[in-house]
Amino acid sequence: MNRPSGSIRDLIANPTRKPPAALPPEPPAKVLVPEPIEAEFQPPPKKSDPLPLPGDAYRAHARFLNRLSMEQRLIHFVRRDFSREGFSYADLRRVRWLPSPESGGSPVLVLRFIEAVTTEVRISGRNLGDLHYWISEGTMPWVWEQPEGFTSRVDGMTVITGIVIEEVER
Repeated sequence: MNRPSGSIRDLIANPTRKPPAALPPEPPAKVLVPEPIEAEFQPPPKKSDPLPLPGDAYRAHARFLNRLSMEQRLIHFVRRDFSREGFSYADLRRVRWLPSPESGGSPVLVLRFIEAVTTEVRISGRNLGDLHYWISEGTMPWVWEQPEGFTSRVDGMTVITGIVIEEVER
């Protein structure tokens, strides 16, 4: 009977014989790590994003806030020249979504603040739907009008093309 060389019986019968060489170790398995994909959204922060400063990359608004331990007190409007004006969320009485006054133009978000003086803030731009919701919920800390020379090539990006703040006569 032919037995294969290096069997257990051969090792028992001839203990001085060396066992066959062990198989080379298998290379470690390659773990496939997917390439990081840029998130389509930023997670809500635990604290408010700082107001934009000259030289900052343009973002139409801060990340919405839903994890703060206290309510957002003010909403700030930053114009393209970096002048700023803040209003109390407690004074926000009305949020309106109006069609563009111009044919083919973008819709306008109108906020009415009632304090010693009634003030309307008109925000115009593209893709304002989420901004409308976050302001209505009182979770938006600031909004920024696009600076001169900024152009967006991203279709779904929110861009604020105008912020107009006017006192309204009663």
